[in-house]
Amino acid sequence: MRVFYVFKINKYFSYVYQNKAYKMYKLLEEIYYAKDYDLKLIVGYFKQMVDNFDQEQVNRYLYKNLVKVNDYYKKDNMHIIYNNYEYTKLLVNKDSIKIKTNLTNPSIFNYLSNLDNIFIVDFNNKTYFWLKKDCQKV
Repeated sequence: MRVFYVFKINKYFSYVYQNKAYKMYKLLEEIYYAKDYDLKLIVGYFKQMVDNFDQEQVNRYLYKNLVKVNDYYKKDNMHIIYNNYEYTKLLVNKDSIKIKTNLTNPSIFNYLSNLDNIFIVDFNNKTYFWLKKDCQKV
């Protein structure tokens, strides 16, 4: 299973790091692996880099688009696509979206590509990319 974290990077950081995905990844990786004693400093830095998702709006958007998909289920902030070839579970949080999936390019990326300044990271596999319109990875 792959675990992707989806971040909505604020406009300033998005502009600065748009062509420097590796540096953006390294900043987020530093936060992800931070020790407890660094937490106050790291949380402040994270809040400067990342905009919060409007959970209600994102949930409505995903539901509206995914309800047409076969084998789609929703419960609260959880969206699940489960069929013969794909198992994807997406959880919408305020600061990030967490995706567990059996695919390297789950169909849910197509829907997230309509959001602005989206950066996706799989820390375990060291995979990272900016998600562009029409689900292009940059």
